[in-house]
This record gives sequence, C-alpha cells and structure tokens, in this order.
Amino acid sequence: MRTIGGYASAAYAAAFSAWGRPSALPGCGGFLIERTLPDGRYKDATGCYPTFSCSDWNRLGEDVAKLSADLVSVTLVSDALAAITEAGLKAIFPWLQPLDNHYLVDLQVPLARRLSRHHRRKLGQAKTQGLHIGVEEDTNGFLQRWMDLYGHLADKRGITGLRLLTAPVLEAQLRVPGTLIISAERQGELLGADWYYLDGGRVYAHLSAYSEAGYGCAISYPMMEYALEHFRESCEVLDLGGVPGGGGADSGLRYFKSGWSTHCLPSYVCGKVLNPEAYRELTAGRPQAEYFPLYRLGEYD
Repeated sequence: MRTIGGYASAAYAAAFSAWGRPSALPGCGGFLIERTLPDGRYKDATGCYPTFSCSDWNRLGEDVAKLSADLVSVTLVSDALAAITEAGLKAIFPWLQPLDNHYLVDLQVPLARRLSRHHRRKLGQAKTQGLHIGVEEDTNGFLQRWMDLYGHLADKRGITGLRLLTAPVLEAQLRVPGTLIISAERQGELLGADWYYLDGGRVYAHLSAYSEAGYGCAISYPMMEYALEHFRESCEVLDLGGVPGGGGADSGLRYFKSGWSTHCLPSYVCGKVLNPEAYRELTAGRPQAEYFPLYRLGEYD
C-alpha cells in the first residue's frame, strides 16, 4: 500500500489544528477541519487550505451525506487532479463554482517541445549566474531559512488573514509525507525555494518564495527546469496551481506558469448547507454575494 502524501495525508490536516479539529472522512480517505464560529454556538467544516484531496473520490458523496447537522455547512476546494467530474461534484455539493484553472505539466512531454522563446532566454541568462540548485536533504532544518523567504513573499504579495501561514503551521507542513524542497544559492546566499508535495505519481507545487536578489536574476526559471527534470523519472504530472484572483490577462505569474504547462484543469469551490435553519439565521440581513458560506465572506481577505 502506498504512503498517502501531501494534501491527502493526515499529517497535512493535523498542521491546521490551530484552525479547528481535523476530522477524517472514512470512506474517501480525506480530511476536513471542524471550526467553531465566532459566536461559539455553531460549527462548520472546511477543507484544508489551499485544496482538498483524498484517495477515493467515488466515496466522497457518501461521506458528505453522513456529516452531522451539528455542522452548519461544509466547504472545500477540489483538487484539480481529482478523479471526479464537474457533474459528480455537483451531485454532492449544491453550491459549486469554478475557482481557477490549474496549470499542469505532463512530465513525459519533453521540455524542449513546449518552452517559449521568452522562457528559453531566461534560462540562458541564468546559466551565467553561478547558481547552485538542488534538493534540500534536511527539510525540518530548513524552517528558519524558509521563514525568511516567506516573510519577503508575504510583504511583496500582501498576504494576510488565513492565507498567511504561521511558523507553527509551516513547521508542521514540513513534516508532511511527500515533502520535497528545491533551493537555489549563489555564493552561499539563499535566493529561493520551491516547496512541493508528492503523492503517488502526482506532484503539487505548494509554495514558492524568493529573495529580492532571487527575483533580480529570475531564479524561478532555472529552478523550475531543475524540478521538471528531477520529477520526470518518477512522476507523471505536476500541478503548478492556479493564479490567485485570476491574475489578469498579463499577469507575470500566469505567464510564467503557462510557459511550462501542457494543459489546464479547473478547481471548484464546493459547498453544502447541512443545517438550513442555522444557515438562515447566520446569513439574515447580509448582502447577497457569490460566496459560500455567506456568513464567512471576507475571511481570506
């Protein structure tokens, strides 16, 4: 039996214990986090951030059907690589909205067949920078170096609220099975780190962070080239994730990811009311919005 790694693992759910109580879904093998609402009277359930994954999507429906009405609602973001169709998700979750398209890399397609001229030029420039790129052998010992980079990322991107992961959460996530970190240095200076989760033949890009010097020498390009070659021998597909907030047509992040990917698949925000009476009470008087659950509108801002 294979080890369940990354987003589908019990260890990943446990990393969010500060949010609430991790709760196993016995049929599908996934996990939810049960959270107490601010007024203390009600609870709801959510998938872990940024995505929910499980080992048997065919049994997710039966698990959701058995959730207690003590929970007001359940919400999760589906894995773009999930073995379930949009119609299958809709049959489980009455509230279903596309979130974003994930950029995917078929690792068996040769890199030379998909790189743009822009990406080739960036890689050519990087080869003159005297870089050392490799896999971190001691991920637990990497925490402080990661936090220094992550602090810069949070400031640069304006990451706040629940999207801002704390040191205890990140430390716990470093212990999740399937963790792999690729880092880049120049003359002993850490320029960047890309954090991945492996689960079977799939790889998920979890987080990336770079120093100002790393941005200056476009370190993300040679690091991605290294990752694709590293994963190609043992994995089938790499999920580079989506672009937060859509990113806009000229988004640099969108341009970067699309330049490596072979195809895209959508992720969805999935929701279901489990206690209609409590949900009506909690949303009474609130402005209507395309958000679920409505009583938690703005929590990721």
